[in-house]
Amino acid sequence: MLNSAIGVALKESRVISVTNQAKSYVQNAAYCNVPIDVGEEITVPATKTVSGSVAAGMAILAAFCLKYKDERRHADVAFLNLEVSFYCENNALIHALRETQKVYADGCDTGLGAAHEIAL
Repeated sequence: MLNSAIGVALKESRVISVTNQAKSYVQNAAYCNVPIDVGEEITVPATKTVSGSVAAGMAILAAFCLKYKDERRHADVAFLNLEVSFYCENNALIHALRETQKVYADGCDTGLGAAHEIAL
């Protein structure tokens, strides 16, 4: 990624980076950086970084389109409500996932990537 960012910058194009690590080499090579600051990753799938990157993308789109800004806020509220209800109402689901030996992921487009993140 660093070589790509440097190569693009050398061609006098502007690189916008989304980083989870402050003052990274990629950020230093970028014209502009969107820091997601979601914290250190503990596992390989980098779920926090993926989620933070999606949120950063939504924020960037919202900066360009006021209509999308309202839709993003709706998604933010829905996410927070899901998080609260999930922990309060889904003890059977949590128990089943803890007891399972295998998890299968299926989906299409970005949904497949999300399914893989959840399964890992």
